Amino acid sequence: MIERLLTRKDVCTKLGKCSDMHIWRLCNDPRYEHLAFPLPLRFDRRPRWRESDIDTFIERQSQLAQTSCRRTQIGDTNSKNKESGITK
Repeated sequence: MIERLLTRKDVCTKLGKCSDMHIWRLCNDPRYEHLAFPLPLRFDRRPRWRESDIDTFIERQSQLAQTSCRRTQIGDTNSKNKESGITK
């Protein structure tokens, strides 16, 4: 099976209309290293990303966001319990 390669414009669209500069930062800025954005393949100095790599990145970010939301909700519940004097 031949895998589809995405241009920078395709990646921007898949990520929700972000800018070229944002893609550059995800790939090159050390402040974004923890996100583990996939590095592009280079063809004649033009970057291309495997579609499966970008899909995996999006899925991983979605899972992290859901986990973060759950932690926030649990934290809110625990603080409410403390205020009302409920202990586990």
